[in-house]
Amino acid sequence: MHRIVVAFSMFSLLAAPFAYVPAPVFAQVSTSNSSGAVGDAQAYQDNLQAQLDQAEKELQALNQQSDQVKSQKESLERDISLLNLQIQSSEAQIKVKNLTIDQLTSDISDKQSTVADLQSKLDQSSQSLANLLRLTSENDAESLPVILLGQSDFSAFFSQVDSFETIQKALSASMEDVKNYKSQTETEEAALQDKKNQELDAREAILAAERTIQRSKDQKNQILTQTKGEESAYATLIAQKEQKIAQISTALFALRDTNGIQFGQALQYANVASQKTGVRPAFILAILTQESDLGKNLGSCYLRNYDTGDGVSVTTGADRPRTMAPARDVQPFLDLTRSLGLDPQLERVSCWIPMYYHGAPSGWGGAMGPAQFIPSTWDLFASRIENDLGVGLANPWDPQQAILASALYLSDLGAGTETYADEQNAACKYYSGHACSYGVGAPYGQQVMAKAENIQECMIDPIEGKSNGC
Repeated sequence: MHRIVVAFSMFSLLAAPFAYVPAPVFAQVSTSNSSGAVGDAQAYQDNLQAQLDQAEKELQALNQQSDQVKSQKESLERDISLLNLQIQSSEAQIKVKNLTIDQLTSDISDKQSTVADLQSKLDQSSQSLANLLRLTSENDAESLPVILLGQSDFSAFFSQVDSFETIQKALSASMEDVKNYKSQTETEEAALQDKKNQELDAREAILAAERTIQRSKDQKNQILTQTKGEESAYATLIAQKEQKIAQISTALFALRDTNGIQFGQALQYANVASQKTGVRPAFILAILTQESDLGKNLGSCYLRNYDTGDGVSVTTGADRPRTMAPARDVQPFLDLTRSLGLDPQLERVSCWIPMYYHGAPSGWGGAMGPAQFIPSTWDLFASRIENDLGVGLANPWDPQQAILASALYLSDLGAGTETYADEQNAACKYYSGHACSYGVGAPYGQQVMAKAENIQECMIDPIEGKSNGC
């Protein structure tokens, strides 16, 4: 169905497939006659089907390889978790041993202070003993009679002798005690130092073990990093392969007479589109049904002459004039199809419906996909579709994108109010660019509203349990 160019915007739900190496694009045909069109289309379709089969096999292999990498990564993650626990355990043991060593160091310091005190006392006692020994030596040099004669009485004599003997005994005992205590303290200090050395050795052994564990962890982390990189790479390859499969499937959808979009799937897409636009699902599906019977009829012409816009019949290869407006739509169509990796001469578009104005041909064909947008209109909306959804390239042949595109267009045309009058006028504008009162699109609007009523009451309501159907 011909679609006039309007400055409304639309977006879609699915990302446009990435560009892949398509089947060879047939050379441009400068004449409007191409008797081999049917055969060429079949060969192209077969080629795409072969590509699809191969891509699906490659996807299966990629998924298997990705699963293996994922399994390896999970195993490494478990090993690293265990290593982390071992390191934490070692760190806890080291902390305990460090505290024990600190306590031992404090004890040894106390013992060393005690030994120093004892040594000082011993030195003092030794000095006193030395002084006493000198006195003793001097006294020994004198005979007892001399000492006796030097005293005024016998009691003083015996008192001096007893004093010397008492001091000698006390100093002797004190020196012995100090020597014994010093020896005992030195022995204890040596034992404590030995224990401290043992603890230091134990701590170093744990540190060595931790270094070994850490090296093992670093190695596994390196492998894990590499594995994650491989997993990411496989995810990218899988995504690319899935996009390629989606693109080829879209191309096949556009090439052949299909069974259309399954109603359940179409309703799911329409429900999502309704949430985004406010246009009710039944009305969206009625438009798609009116335009292409939910994708069953994607057009009966191929574009052939890029200068004149003429084409050929898909089924017979007969010439079909005015297939696409050359000044307005041909270049956007060529850019779009080639960007999607499709052959512009083998994509179905609508044929021209003979219309005349003042005796001259009027209007063009060239509408694309389930929603039947002409290339120049789709081209106007493409950048917003891409920006809103983050897609590489909007695709009018993708069923979900087509349904959402229609919903957005209808919302811009006023259908979001869900009133009968606004919906009918939006349908007329969708077809002709004018409200139903203008007259050109009135029958179209009436047909769409009848379809919307049937879809709602006979198909959607039973699914939602609101009725038993028609």
